[in-house]
This record gives sequence, C-alpha cells and structure tokens, in this order.
Amino acid sequence: MWQASTRMAPAQPVSEVKGLWFTVGRKYILETYGQETLDACVARLGERHGAILAEPLSSAWYPEETLQQTLGVLHVVVAREDPGLYVRTIEECSLLAVHHFFRALLRLVPPATMLRKVPKMWTLIRRGAAHVAVDADETHAVVRYREFPYFDDVNYRLLTLGAIRSLMTLCGAGRARVELAAHTHDSLTVDVAY
Repeated sequence: MWQASTRMAPAQPVSEVKGLWFTVGRKYILETYGQETLDACVARLGERHGAILAEPLSSAWYPEETLQQTLGVLHVVVAREDPGLYVRTIEECSLLAVHHFFRALLRLVPPATMLRKVPKMWTLIRRGAAHVAVDADETHAVVRYREFPYFDDVNYRLLTLGAIRSLMTLCGAGRARVELAAHTHDSLTVDVAY
C-alpha cells in the first residue's frame, strides 16, 4: 500500500535586507520625482509593504519580499517598464547611498579591489544564506552570487547590474563593461571588464 511521505521539504532560508535600501530609495524618489510619485509607489505596494517605503528605518531589517515588491513597483512606476531607465535608477540610488566624502576616497580604489569588497558589502545590507564570490585581476572580474532564490525575477538581475555599475563609477571606472553573463533561479554571474 502506498503511503505519503512524512518528510517535509527543507524550509527556504529567510532573507532580509537592511532598511538603508528603503531610506535611500525613498529619498531618491522624493528628490528626483516628487511626493506624488512616492505616494503612487506606496499606494501600489499596499498597506504591508507600502508602510515600509513610506517610513523606513535605516537600521531595521525587512523581509526580502518587501524589497522584491518595491523593485517591481519602481520598475513600473518610476522606470515606466524601461529596463535601461530602471538600471540607471538603481545606479543613481546606489550613488546616493554613498556620502560625498567617501566618493572622493573611493576614486582611489582600483576596480579589482572595489569588486573584491562586494561579498562584504552584501553582508552589510543583507542577511540570509546567500553567498557572493569574486575573481578579479587588473582588467577583468567575475562576480558570482549563489543560493539566493530571487534571480528569476528580472528586477533582481537589473538591480545587481545597476549596483555593480555604480561601484565602477565610484572607483573611476565608469566606462567599465558590466554584463549579466548567466543566471538560474538562485544564482547569477556578472562579468566586468575595466
């Protein structure tokens, strides 16, 4: 006689994102597009997620789902579903997150050194099971993300593209070629030539 298995599938690891992402995103929307656009984003997010974008705490940890929903709303409301504009929006948000003083210091950091810091940066703004590894030399780098089950969502791939482009801008390599090389549902590879 057949019997259903009592084994349960392993639980998906919890992933959280630092509130700084939401405070910077909110500031960017307000300064660039105004209160009406911020209100439209908050309304579209609904009560649960909209409350976080409306009044985020930079030191708090929020569920990854809130970031995923916010990225989707930014793609629709702010970028008007234009992937190029969406990536530029992410780049500009990332640059806004870095204080002007640190921007000047970061221009002294070579691209390879900057990219080797990505795993540490990841742990400062996220917590969960994901891993990031970087192989970098003087002209080229490969950044690999794994065990992060959000890469089937195009907004996460574009977010990563924009974030790495902003790092290249910060270290004075704004003309670097940053391309999404491959992805699965829980991994992403980014190729960078500078």
